[in-house]
Amino acid sequence: MTSPSYFTETIAAASARRRPWTTIGAAGLTALLLAAIGAPATAQSLTGFAPDQPVYVSSHVDVSPAHVDDTIRALRDYAAAARKEDGAVRIDAIQEARPNHFDLMEVWRDPTAYQAHQINAATIGFHDQIFPWRGSPFEERLGHQIAP
Repeated sequence: MTSPSYFTETIAAASARRRPWTTIGAAGLTALLLAAIGAPATAQSLTGFAPDQPVYVSSHVDVSPAHVDDTIRALRDYAAAARKEDGAVRIDAIQEARPNHFDLMEVWRDPTAYQAHQINAATIGFHDQIFPWRGSPFEERLGHQIAP
């Protein structure tokens, strides 16, 4: 006969194998879900930002060489739409020397404006549009200015 503790541990282990999200936590599950739908993975959270502090965003995306022109159009449309959003201070789309690599440099008035931008339909549409063209995950880093 097995002891109750062995039985309980066995059930818990089997349950964790069937539901891996129970061991990675809510943050891990959120990151997995965002990756699955093609949303950008934010390297940092907004936890350390003051409510009135500007948010600087540096993003990188590389795409298949066959979709360079499509990506340029998508980035231009994204930047034009983002510039119209409340709280957008500056939005620049940059093509690197490697023609299929692009950077976005964005400044948002504060964390609230940046968070609203993240759930904006145009932002989500942009990420959905470029998702099949990407050569690697969309990389996004958040920061604050240390020198003008």
